[in-house]
Amino acid sequence: MDDGSHWAPTSSPCPRLRRVSELGWWWLRRGHLPSRLSSHFPAEYEMRSLRATVLEKLEPLHTLKSAREFAQVFFDILQIHRWLYEHPQILHRDLSMANIMYRREDDKVYGALSDFDLSSFRDSMNDGPTSKHRTGTKPFMAFDLLNAGSEQLHRYRHDLKSLFYIILIYSSHYSDPTTRASSLPFKLWLFVQLYFNNFTQWLAIIRRMLDKGYKSLPSTDDDYLPEEEQLLADLYDWDTLDVNFTYTKVMDVMRFFGGRELVTRWNGERRD
Repeated sequence: MDDGSHWAPTSSPCPRLRRVSELGWWWLRRGHLPSRLSSHFPAEYEMRSLRATVLEKLEPLHTLKSAREFAQVFFDILQIHRWLYEHPQILHRDLSMANIMYRREDDKVYGALSDFDLSSFRDSMNDGPTSKHRTGTKPFMAFDLLNAGSEQLHRYRHDLKSLFYIILIYSSHYSDPTTRASSLPFKLWLFVQLYFNNFTQWLAIIRRMLDKGYKSLPSTDDDYLPEEEQLLADLYDWDTLDVNFTYTKVMDVMRFFGGRELVTRWNGERRD
């Protein structure tokens, strides 16, 4: 039986990883449980290796210290999400407040995107969700995906719209990072709490993009469309609402917050 004598602690420069390795080595060297199992079940027992996964600690949104930090994290998420879409060609498909986190280094914040359980590779998105339900967290899902009569395909712009909803809900529902607003005047569609007031410009411009995009949608009633209108429908860019709602346009809006430029993490392709 392998008593674990060759499992020496790692020389990893990370103290946390080194500590985990030492614990695993100690457990194997003591050999209490493996020895007992092996003695009782000599034929059936198979030696197992102890493995531990150490993940970077990330912080939730409500621990951010200012509206500008929120803006930087949201701007980071926009770029991270696009990088994933362009390079490993993964669409997240479940953007929500709980899935947006951050880490802090030298008092600077860096956005992080978590929970890829519902993600999909771009080349398999036409296959639809693997479950019988449409993917996403309902308060942040694009209406197109919630509407039973709409298309089934989850597009990039649907995730982009989820990010818009996250910013809208947080800035209108919270009077500060941890306090739910006592008054939610839903009759005013674009009401932003004072703490998050600088998000008003972002939200107003992106809302106009969406409004223009949805107004540009062609009719899909194939039985009654004249030939010219059918041709326009066939040529329509469904991924960007006819280039009205694109990564590049949203990037240009979110690049500035309160009149000052945010930090750009990725100067990659700006393809739509």
